[in-house]
Amino acid sequence: LLRENRKRERERKEIAQKLKTEFGIVKPGRDDILKYQLWQELNICPYTGKAISGAQLFSGEVQIEHILPLYRSLDDSRMNKTLCFADENKLKGNKTPFEAYGGDPKRYEAIKLRVAKLPYKKRNRFTQKEIKTDEFVARQLNDTSYINTEVVKFLKTTFRDVKCSKGTVTAALRYKWGLNNILSTKGDDNEKKQRDDHRHHAIDAIVITLINTAHIKKLAYVNDPKTVDHEFPPPWDNFRNDVKEAVGKIIVSHKVTKKVRGKLHEETFLGKTEEKDEKGQSLFVYRKNLESLTPAMVKKIRDPRIRELVESRCRIDETTGKLTIPKEAFAEPLLMPSGVPVKKVRIIDTFTTAVPIKPHRYAQPGNNHHIEIFEYTDKKGRPKRLGYVVTLLEAYQRKRRKEPITARRHPENPEAKFIMSLAINETVRIKGEAGNSQLYRVQKIDQSTTITFRPINFAGDLADKSTRLFKTPNTLNGQKVVIDPLGREFPAHD
Repeated sequence: LLRENRKRERERKEIAQKLKTEFGIVKPGRDDILKYQLWQELNICPYTGKAISGAQLFSGEVQIEHILPLYRSLDDSRMNKTLCFADENKLKGNKTPFEAYGGDPKRYEAIKLRVAKLPYKKRNRFTQKEIKTDEFVARQLNDTSYINTEVVKFLKTTFRDVKCSKGTVTAALRYKWGLNNILSTKGDDNEKKQRDDHRHHAIDAIVITLINTAHIKKLAYVNDPKTVDHEFPPPWDNFRNDVKEAVGKIIVSHKVTKKVRGKLHEETFLGKTEEKDEKGQSLFVYRKNLESLTPAMVKKIRDPRIRELVESRCRIDETTGKLTIPKEAFAEPLLMPSGVPVKKVRIIDTFTTAVPIKPHRYAQPGNNHHIEIFEYTDKKGRPKRLGYVVTLLEAYQRKRRKEPITARRHPENPEAKFIMSLAINETVRIKGEAGNSQLYRVQKIDQSTTITFRPINFAGDLADKSTRLFKTPNTLNGQKVVIDPLGREFPAHD
């Protein structure tokens, strides 16, 4: 299962890159990737037989269409989706293919021939004559995915009546009860769920708790629950405000891992030379395959003859004037004048954080384990702070020497007072300029002692720069706290 998930993730990344380069989509979304996947699966409209070109795919002429109507089947899986022209999608409306085209036998047979190469489960949806309400309700209450099946089996050992429902049911009722925008700070409409806050799972849990068979039966009989307000009244008066108040009190608890395990250092070994750069820093050499070279590395190839050979396979970008390496640069063997093939090159560069691993061998440390923060008084009597970043390798070495993983004395300033240590996912209540405070979790620790924080409830894209908070030991004005699994806050006693 893990292998399949990784395979699908690689496929999505490859498609996203293709959409950027070939279709000009700057930031491909989930729907863009799905549309391309469905296009690869069937590049004609199943209902009209017209071919769908690449130019039409993202023009608005073509839409993702639910084979069995979404609000009658509540099936939002990929197996219930295909592509068709927007005009035809509008004509088909909330009907099954049989209901929409079965009255014209010749056209209906043509549709079945067009979808013959589709997967069996998807092909069957084109021939399904009706959506039986009783079977439909039972299916929504008993999801057949493997993980749900196993969880239900386990829970039934303790509880008598255990049921689970599909996410589409949850989404429909969450919309009807006005809970989609409950976490929004921008006044967004209720159309889409707010997923950039971990507390959206709590909202789903509330909805799932309140789902009953009556709700699902009502969903089965309406074409679109968004248009039928009176069928889905809130569970009680003031329901939305009660949910908002309850969810607003939730503090998300993040698991902190302080175990000393993982990649201790980078795989590439470095050889220290006797040479120094203009700043007096030591120079190291390492080997690199031709196929793995970057433009910056080409300029640092140690052997000038090999550097010239490699540069002869590169190009200068006319727009930027920078060196670029074409994909086909090393398709043909790179040969020295003597005829000896070149497969690897030696790069010379500075590495300020390189550490000795074996005699005459160095490596770049792997991940950082934690940062230790100390405070001292300078010559003018002003309080100052120091940060010491402990790599995973150093933490491992401390453990082997049977020393504490977190040192309470600074190696260069033993008089400095230990304040706290911070590892990934640990929580700090940081004071703002207005005197208020907010909980943040540690996302990243740089070797430069810069700590990247995110709001504790943040669950959005890590590329989002708007929520990042950068602090150094000197600018960090806050108190380290502990959030237990129940979301209760306690002072951390470092």
